[in-house]
Amino acid sequence: MNDLYFKYLTANQTDIDWGTFLKVAGFTANPPNAPYPLTTHPSGYHFSWEKGRVLREYQISYITKGRGVFETKDQSYEIKAGTIFMILPGQWHRYKPDPSTGWDEYYIGFHGWYISNIFNQSFFSNNSSSLMIGHNIQLLNSFEDIIEIVKGEHPGHQQQIAGRIMNILGEIIAVVKNQEFEGKEIEKRIKEAQFGIRERLNQTINLKVFAERYGMSYSYFRKLFKTYTGLSPAQYHLQLRLQKGRDLISSTDIPIKEIAFSLGFESPFHFSKIYKKKFGVSPNKMR
Repeated sequence: MNDLYFKYLTANQTDIDWGTFLKVAGFTANPPNAPYPLTTHPSGYHFSWEKGRVLREYQISYITKGRGVFETKDQSYEIKAGTIFMILPGQWHRYKPDPSTGWDEYYIGFHGWYISNIFNQSFFSNNSSSLMIGHNIQLLNSFEDIIEIVKGEHPGHQQQIAGRIMNILGEIIAVVKNQEFEGKEIEKRIKEAQFGIRERLNQTINLKVFAERYGMSYSYFRKLFKTYTGLSPAQYHLQLRLQKGRDLISSTDIPIKEIAFSLGFESPFHFSKIYKKKFGVSPNKMR
């Protein structure tokens, strides 16, 4: 990667309709005591520390080396190597590297109706604008992939980049969620519980008794399990049973009635009702 690269893009109506489109991507290796930001950016992007800046897009910056500061109207954040900071449309902000260290910065700016829906989800509304991600090779690869695609700007590049943007957001969410559990005894218990649930797809589970096996009340177990997996234990069990049912319906000739009972459903009618709600089509029509 060169010490400096950036490119601003336009989006056609197809790109806008797609729901996520890139506006800028770049990388800067800013050495100690160098001026910041560069004056070569367009007027809508350039800013001074005294006045700050407001953008009409989302931006994500990944600092991989050095340190500095990022500020919004509400808070000031110390930025270290391995930190992601995120800027929202209409949000006043300013940031700069520490003169004694400089910093290496990957950044992307993007917008779209689909990405706005993503940022309205609870994860982004409930978490800080600055997140310690660490040196993450998946994130680094996604930023570098975007920059390489931008350099070529071939037909369909915006759709390719949209996928990389989603990879970045997904990796951020995964890393932050795992930080609560990583290396702790509770992570081991939740993984054991996941395995135990998978072993019991052919039966109903008394989840209160199940939680007690792991030394927890059900309410505490449910809270931790949902934080870790995104689903309550009951939902997790049901989703796995329905997925197993779908696999059996599409790949075998086993009667649907037998499939329903083999997965612990009280009746074929109950199985069909829940199956249709999940997949939008009845088991009979899918087969």
